[in-house]
Amino acid sequence: MKEHENVQESFKIKLKNRFQALTDMENVENETIEEKWRKIRTVFTETSDSVLGFKEKNKKDSMTQQTWEKIRE
Repeated sequence: MKEHENVQESFKIKLKNRFQALTDMENVENETIEEKWRKIRTVFTETSDSVLGFKEKNKKDSMTQQTWEKIRE
């Protein structure tokens, strides 16, 4: 449980720092809402990737060789 709390706290700190950097750059007047949203989404995604990493998916074949043999019978 302690590890969860450490990861959560690390995520909060890094996200807060990244958003502070965005806030400091917010003086761009001709920026569209789409550009602002892209920056927010990028900050959130990159922070998540750096703190949490990627979860590898175990992809299994949907049909085994035995299933194919049963279908052919």
